[in-house]
Amino acid sequence: MTERKIIDDVREQYAGVARGDLNNDTGAVRSIASAFGYSEAELSLLPAEANMGLSCGNPTALAALREGEVVVDLGCGGRLLIPNQRTVVVPKQKVCMMV
Repeated sequence: MTERKIIDDVREQYAGVARGDLNNDTGAVRSIASAFGYSEAELSLLPAEANMGLSCGNPTALAALREGEVVVDLGCGGRLLIPNQRTVVVPKQKVCMMV
């Protein structure tokens, strides 16, 4: 399998999820996010489409972030992490996304 074919296959799989009906209003999807460290309070702040059940973890649940630090989320998908930043960390923190 060529590198291009792998990239195309992965892109199509993720696009299929994005086009589907998996979202934060689905119990199974919320359960996955909870298993990866997101609290019910954090999940309740999200728009439904921000959580498609593809989470790989909640770095702010594990990190000891301090005022002024910068969070860079490399591949934040549906932006599950970003809406929570202002409620999880101190206000002077900067959040950067790369998708």
